[in-house]
Amino acid sequence: MKRLALAAGLVLLATVPFWIGNSYYTNIAAQILLYAVFALGLNVLVGYAGLVSLGHAGLFGIAAYTGARIMNAGHDHVAVAAGPSP
Repeated sequence: MKRLALAAGLVLLATVPFWIGNSYYTNIAAQILLYAVFALGLNVLVGYAGLVSLGHAGLFGIAAYTGARIMNAGHDHVAVAAGPSP
């Protein structure tokens, strides 16, 4: 039952850009999810492992910079999430 709920939640999150329609709300949702992943990663590093990581913030900054460059080039959030096309 837990796996089914998790799968349904992931499918719902993956389809958010398609049913919201407005790019402003898609941008806000993407920022919320990215900061949540960042916070979860820091929670694991600091809380469970007892490590303070500056590299974690550096990787987050590089990813944010790359995503901003891709979106300034005219691509949308789906292109950033999907990564480079083959």
